[in-house]
Amino acid sequence: SQNGTVSKTVTYCRYVRLGRTVIYQGFIVATAAGTAGQVISVSLPVTAQIASFHPVGTFYIYDAAPGTNYSGTSLNRTTTSLGFLVNQAGEVGLNPSFALASGDQIKWEVVYEAAAS
Repeated sequence: SQNGTVSKTVTYCRYVRLGRTVIYQGFIVATAAGTAGQVISVSLPVTAQIASFHPVGTFYIYDAAPGTNYSGTSLNRTTTSLGFLVNQAGEVGLNPSFALASGDQIKWEVVYEAAAS
């Protein structure tokens, strides 16, 4: 999402849980626009033990127009959602100035601790 729900095509989303360790990878392509200046986030497949912006992995965003790449740290924003801390020239933070739009791609890989069952 980016201030609401962004329509997307899920190209690849998989996770495996080994005890309380969760390994989660995803690749989605936006098919509709988000809102600039808002957090980009995805749902976690298993509730996390820790929220509070705990770093858990990396991500990559390809902005199809104008063809810009962004990367950074993936964070547990809450125990049920993952946020992307953009760390690129001119863009630092959870609220990037660009809006997701049709053709934009997001890829992530994270490892985190699941909440106790």
